[in-house]
Amino acid sequence: MEANPQQQLEALRQRVKELEAKLAAGNGRSQENKAPPTDGAVQEQFQILVESSPLPIVVLTQNGNVTLWNPAAERLFGWKAEEVLGQPLPFIPQEKREEHRAMRERDLRGDPLKDVEVRRVRKDGSFVDIRVSTAPLRDPSGTIIGIVSLYVDLTEQKKAVRESEESRNRIEQQWRIFDTALSHTPDHTYIFDGEGRIVYANKTLLDLWQKPWEESRGKTLGELGYPPELAEKVERQIQKVVKTCQPMRDETRLDHFTPTPRQYEYIFVPVVGTRGDVEAVAGSTRDITERHEARASLEKLNTDLEHTRRQLTTIFESMTDAFFALDNEWRLT
Repeated sequence: MEANPQQQLEALRQRVKELEAKLAAGNGRSQENKAPPTDGAVQEQFQILVESSPLPIVVLTQNGNVTLWNPAAERLFGWKAEEVLGQPLPFIPQEKREEHRAMRERDLRGDPLKDVEVRRVRKDGSFVDIRVSTAPLRDPSGTIIGIVSLYVDLTEQKKAVRESEESRNRIEQQWRIFDTALSHTPDHTYIFDGEGRIVYANKTLLDLWQKPWEESRGKTLGELGYPPELAEKVERQIQKVVKTCQPMRDETRLDHFTPTPRQYEYIFVPVVGTRGDVEAVAGSTRDITERHEARASLEKLNTDLEHTRRQLTTIFESMTDAFFALDNEWRLT
């Protein structure tokens, strides 16, 4: 797996430390007159490290002039090495000169930077966000004679963060629209996860529960105060919808949350994900108390009429005298 920029940077830091240790060891041998000082191998390794690095590496003198500009720096900033060697850093915007001077003075005091985010400018005039880390270059006596800077291009990372924020803002906006629309309907609208826990409830339902969303989120109906037998029934129905991927409809009478019992009709619909599995169960509940009462009254009226009809039939059939009816013109009807 390809290492990310942060891992690459840590690897480079470790390698630079190893090279510094080799140089220090060579300096120690020189002072003890045990062997002639030779750092050619170390310098060669450093050069290979710099040239092959996927991260931009730049070396500056104490005065801030460029003495090394690797290929990765050319790719990131746009200037060729021959254009910048012996010159001050070309990518410092005018308004950032004072910031850069303070950072360089800090490096020269032996206080290197680590993962400092800055904005610089490319040769084509476009801005680039980078993360910079530095290390001091010292001579055999330990005096700081230059600065090694390592850069990480944050363009893609910033772009990803920006796109993520934009996506989140769009989702939040859609959610607000969704919630506003559903919270102004008389029906109770809600969403269960696969375990029967509430992941959405509109304002109408929250008002019925007399609970804020923070106290309702993630709760089962049983935890929200529904009768155990109804909560268990709904749980079984939710699992059936998840298993069969088919909607279901039912009615129930509920005497909780309201002064008088109410009759409700509800429907559960599976929310199917991109892989074809049920990710959630959406539901809608409607108060049909008045409709239910009207239906019950109509059924009672029909029953009463049928009972009356039967009574009249029995009475007529039991009479011995003949009865007949005439219209206003004395005709049998």
